[in-house]
Parts: sequence; structure tokens; C-alpha cells
Amino acid sequence: MGNRGIWIEAEDFGDKGAWVVETQFTHLMGSAYLMAPGVGKPVGAARTSFAVEDGGRYALWLRTKDWVPEHHPGRFRVLVDGGRVGGEMGASGKTGWVWERAGAIDLGSGTHSLALEDASGAFARCDAFWLVPEAGERPVDEYGDTERLRAQMAPQPPVRDAGGFDVVVAGAGPAGVCAAVAAARAGAKTALVQDRPVAGGNCSDEIGIRTDGAATFHHPGWDERGIVEEWNALNERRDRRFLFPAAMRLFAKEENLTVALGERVVSAEAAQGVPSGRILAAVSRNTLTGARTRWGAAVFVDCTGDGTLGALAGAEFRFGREAAEEFGEPPDLAPAMADRLTMSGCLTDYKWEMRDRPIRFETPAWADVLPEGFSRKPDGLGRPWWLEHPNDIDDLAHGEEARDELIRYVFAYWGWLKNMSPLAGEAANAELVSVPWINGRRESRRLVGDCILSACDLLSGRMFDDRVCYGGWGLDVHDPLGMKSPVSNGWGPGSRPREVPIYSIPFRCLYSRNVPNLLMAGRCISVTHLALGSTRVGATCATEGQAAGTAAAMCALGGTTPRELGKTRIRELQNRLIEGGMRLPAFPQG
Repeated sequence: MGNRGIWIEAEDFGDKGAWVVETQFTHLMGSAYLMAPGVGKPVGAARTSFAVEDGGRYALWLRTKDWVPEHHPGRFRVLVDGGRVGGEMGASGKTGWVWERAGAIDLGSGTHSLALEDASGAFARCDAFWLVPEAGERPVDEYGDTERLRAQMAPQPPVRDAGGFDVVVAGAGPAGVCAAVAAARAGAKTALVQDRPVAGGNCSDEIGIRTDGAATFHHPGWDERGIVEEWNALNERRDRRFLFPAAMRLFAKEENLTVALGERVVSAEAAQGVPSGRILAAVSRNTLTGARTRWGAAVFVDCTGDGTLGALAGAEFRFGREAAEEFGEPPDLAPAMADRLTMSGCLTDYKWEMRDRPIRFETPAWADVLPEGFSRKPDGLGRPWWLEHPNDIDDLAHGEEARDELIRYVFAYWGWLKNMSPLAGEAANAELVSVPWINGRRESRRLVGDCILSACDLLSGRMFDDRVCYGGWGLDVHDPLGMKSPVSNGWGPGSRPREVPIYSIPFRCLYSRNVPNLLMAGRCISVTHLALGSTRVGATCATEGQAAGTAAAMCALGGTTPRELGKTRIRELQNRLIEGGMRLPAFPQG
């Protein structure tokens, strides 16, 4: 209030209607926002109220995004006290998040209503409102200026200290869930900090990828055991997907475990002096409120998939594809020259329903992104696994843009399926009713350990002396062109998967080479791009997590580092993993 006006965060609306709160990109654009995930039909309006102390004439500014500026798909209207203010928002024609002026309105002191009315059914989005005296300030589009304005208009409380822990695990995908449970069971006071409102990562209810592993399609009988087996058994749906409720049942068993959902790690505090680089604490920001919390611990485990905590702490990491000659990897699979291509994420399982009459679908102009001559071999009307963007789009640095490109491909593919595909007749009565918006990412940073696992290690079935888990999924990195490749059906030149035998993953791939109290598990372990094509699947990540979590507890309670643990107590770690239900290939069991 006051002469700087009235600030309203869109995610704080009391009645969100059919708009959804989007929190995937708070680290990139500053805040959660409201989004209208329509499928060509406007969704129900979002509504709230606000109070005015000093009546007068106000300029109404909205922070919006025209997510395809050439076509303005995400248009919406704003209403104050039931009356429309200005024209359609979300059609600025500018790239990125900007401030749009809806218009000027006269407001008396008291309570007023505010509504967002979707106009297009095409993922309209709104971050915040600023009602400022008409002759007053104008907002600036730049991210830093907006963040300073947000801090002034909606100040946050001081950083909260969550207290001291033995182990902090960042990220609650399959790796993080199993790491946190393993550390807690080993006697360590453990915190699990997760940026999503659910646990499970790509295997959560939000995304629904199965916890596949070595046994799936490849090595029957080699199902991963231990905590991941217990977790799957707790899933009442009897499906190796949708594992959030089962994760909560798993967590409830552990007295030593604190779980914090909706908390994204945004900074790391490092110790000064020797040993340099040791992490003292991770600081998270609540993805809805922006409030910050400090998580201090002796040992940290990065299970974010993106190596987020490690990167913030200065850990060495790799990004993109290695040249074939660097590790002697097969030249028909690895490129001749290193590059920064990373596997695309995916949007899982759009929903469609059959009607009793033909349903016409015309691909929207903003989704007309398929290449000339596009022709694939669809297996039914559902979403194929190869509905991906080109690998030169960075899911990490340009996360929202990457996700938006996937949305465009869903609409484009459905239009092709309905109108041009071999299944067009079968699809005639099918209607697309919802499109997902949570990106199930496959690859970004890979933190560097004392060993970098390569495709050669996998192809030879290498058994490392310090092995702590195993894999067996093929070398599966997909087509770098994604849907820009007209006829690849997901695998193009240099990307067709190659079978591997059961191989081992050494402990040296699960801790940082230069941050002494950091371990990692999941997509960000120390592997090459090509090896990640195998180690990235859910059940394999889960066993990496159990190994890293057990080791983290041993380090925290024993006052040692992961490197020293690997040198002096590796047999004890291996035996503990076997006692915890895991099995290690070619290793004495029991």
C-alpha cells in the first residue's frame, strides 16, 4: 500500500478456477505464476479480491508472457469489479516476461474484485499485478528490476534456520527418495528438500514415468532390489508409476527423516579455508511464497537431476556430449567433436476421449512446427516416447522455452495424427482433452567424481572393485533432432540404442571430485553423455540413491569424507547395501 500502490501475486488468488499454479521455473523468472492449460477452449476464470486504502485513479500493470510472440497464443483478459480493463493481455509481441499496461481505473477505498479470464485456451500466463497511482512509477521488464520491485512490494521474512542435520538430500526423484530413506535408516538425522509439491520426480504422479531398470526389456530377473522394491510394493495402484503416495508411506516409517516439499535449493554456503569448498548449508526458496530456509548439515547429497546443489557449491560438472575419442566410445554413437547437446525432456500422456461423431482438429498456427515430409509410425493414439524437442534447446538454462516447445509439438503431433497419419481414420472421433505441462527432463549437468563412467565400461560389463549398484538398460540417447527429424521414430543416425550386459557403477561416480562433503545420485552422477543413456532410468537411479544415502550417513556419523570412505571402508559400505536388500553383481552375497 502507500504511494507505491498495490501488489498482487497471481498465484495467491483465492479462487484459481481452472488456472493452475506453475512453479517449475521460479529460479529462472522469479516467481510462481498462474497458467491456463486449455486445449483450444478457454478455461474457467481465476478470481480474488484486494483492498484499497487510498482511493484514486490507478494504472493497472500485469507481468505476462507472450510465449509465441509471432502468434500470441496465450491471450487473456483482466476484470476489476466485473468490468474489463483494457484489451487482451499476453499478446505483447515481445520475447520473455514483460510488464503490460492494461489501462487506468478509478478505485474507491474498500474491497474490490479481480479476475483473469482466459481468451484463447492456449496456456495463457500471468505472474503479478501492480496497481500504482496513474502518475506514479512504471515497472521495468528486466529480471533484476522486477525482483527488486517484488522484494520491496512483497518483502520476505528473514531466512529461517531449519536446524542442524547430519545429511541433507536435495531432490526427491527415485534417487533422492531412496537416498534420504537410506541415510535415515543408517542413523543419520536427515532432511529431504524437494522443489516440487510431490516426491517421485519423473516417477511421480505429476509425470508418471515407470521405475524401469535393468530388467525392463533387457535383462529378465535383474530387477533392482532394496528400498526401491519396498517403495514399489507400497504403491496401492500396483504400477511402477504415480509413486508419490507410496513415497509418503515410505517416509512415515522414518523417525530420523524431515521432508520439505515445494522448496527449491537456490544457494549454497561454503566453508572458508581448508578444506576449501566444503558445504556448510543449502538455502532453499519456497516455490509458492518465496520464503527462504537454511539447511545445515555435515554431508550433502545432490539428487536434483540437474546437479543444482553441486553447481551452486562450485562442483565440477560436464554438460553435453563428449567426443568419441575422449573416452574411446563407439564413433557411431558418440560425435566426432564435443558439443552441448542434451537429451530432450518429454510431456507424458496427453489425454484424449472418443466421441460418437467425428471431431475436427486443425493444428493451431502457433503449433505448426513439424518439418516438411514428417512421417512416423505411431503405435496407437497415445503420446509416443519420442515426442521431443531438438537437443540444442537447453532444458536447464531455458527451461520454460524448452517446455513450451514440447507443448507445441503435442498439438502439432495430434494434428498430424488426426489428419495425415496412417491412423487418421481411427482417430476421427478422438478429441484431445488435456495436455500436460510438467517437463520430465532427461539430462543437464553431470557432476564429476573421481571416476567418469563411460560407454566402454558399460559395453564391457565392467565390474569395479568399489561397485555399489548396477545397470543394464541399453545405451539410449534418442535422436538429437527430436521431432525436427521427419522419419526417425525417435532414433536417428548415431542414436540407435545398443544393448549392454549387466555392468557395475563404482562408488567413485557418486561423490564430487572437488567438493569434499558432496555425494550425488540420479541423472547427475559422474558419467559421460552416452553412459547416461543407460544410468538415467528410474530404478537404476534409485539404487544409486540408496548407495549414496548409506554412504552419506556413514560419512556424517564417522566424521569422514566420501573419498576416504571409499578408500578405507568400501567393503563395509558394500556389505551394508547387501544387508539393506540390494544386490551387487559378481559380489559375494550374504
